[in-house]
Amino acid sequence: MSKNREEVHPAMNIERAELFPLHIPMKGLFKTSRGAVGGKSNARTVVLIKLTDEAGHSGWGEASPSRLWSSETMETVVGTLDNYLLPAVIGRDADDIAGIHQAMNAVIAPAFSSAHPIAKCGIDTAVHDLLGRRRGMSIAKLWGYQPAAEVALSWTVSASDMDALERSVDDGLQHGYRNFNVKLGMNAAFDVMQCNWLKEKVPDGFLWGDANGGYAFHEIVRILPDLESSGLDLLEQPLPSNQLKDLARLTSRLRIPIGVDEPIVTPRELMEWIRHDLITAYVAKPTRNSGLFPSRICMEIARHAPLMTVCSGLTETGVGLAANLQLACAFGVTTPCAWNGPQYLQEDILAQPLTIKGGKLQLPAGAGLGIAVDEEKVRYLSSVR
Repeated sequence: MSKNREEVHPAMNIERAELFPLHIPMKGLFKTSRGAVGGKSNARTVVLIKLTDEAGHSGWGEASPSRLWSSETMETVVGTLDNYLLPAVIGRDADDIAGIHQAMNAVIAPAFSSAHPIAKCGIDTAVHDLLGRRRGMSIAKLWGYQPAAEVALSWTVSASDMDALERSVDDGLQHGYRNFNVKLGMNAAFDVMQCNWLKEKVPDGFLWGDANGGYAFHEIVRILPDLESSGLDLLEQPLPSNQLKDLARLTSRLRIPIGVDEPIVTPRELMEWIRHDLITAYVAKPTRNSGLFPSRICMEIARHAPLMTVCSGLTETGVGLAANLQLACAFGVTTPCAWNGPQYLQEDILAQPLTIKGGKLQLPAGAGLGIAVDEEKVRYLSSVR
């Protein structure tokens, strides 16, 4: 009996891990209220992770730190993975995703919430990819969901004057996009102007404003009626994450959905923010939520709350983009997704890039994340600074 059991269920513990720190050149830069991201001299910092189990199945994950968006950097991600998180999961059963998260959470104490979520996302995503490949199933099917075939994308707009705004929007339209997420919080008067112009230019498009915590309370209250009348469909992160009382006051005045992404790291925070009426939209971001396992729980919470659900990213490569896509398709997200990796990254590390048609990203048919990583290119890029 035990022999048959071993034949049906061979050893599937995680046996080894490889880290690939990359600096991906960017096509251009975009500005947020915290500074400029990208440009010729500021490549995108990425850490790819390859996990392999005892049977030889492998999976890929991505941890993409952004020092202007969170406290995690390339150095902290690599050091945390090398010294703490990977030793905690090597030798564990890849089927036990909850146990893997418990092991990661136990080895480094939390601050306000779960520590080093971007680093954890790399392991979580690689484990999901490994399991999907092992079973010949997509992530959505692995969870028991019937996935959608595609999701609409949103074009990122970051402009400091009208000429730059018009060029960016025209570029997005030429690429087939009809939905736009615009960076706010740097100039209140210009913010209102560009929202009005954008909605007139693309009246049927979804208009998403992201301030990255750039407004003071008195400032956002002053322009709030103008932002609402401009046709803005969603306002994200108008205030810094720790101004909860002011956010509650703002949410009570707002007639359009309001969401945050930076402070919601685990399902517990999402439940607390819902309980205190701080948000009316959930911004799903697996990179911030320690990966797909916690993000799936958050999506279920948001579905039953119910909240508007939108998806965003951190300018990920094709690995992180595929993970985001699997989550969105599993839950049938219909709002446009703000994933701007294809818009800004010069290098694609996939053997076959994900397909975008008419501003919509197609779900690949393969198992796991549904992608094949160009490992030779990854190894080359990881050796070049």
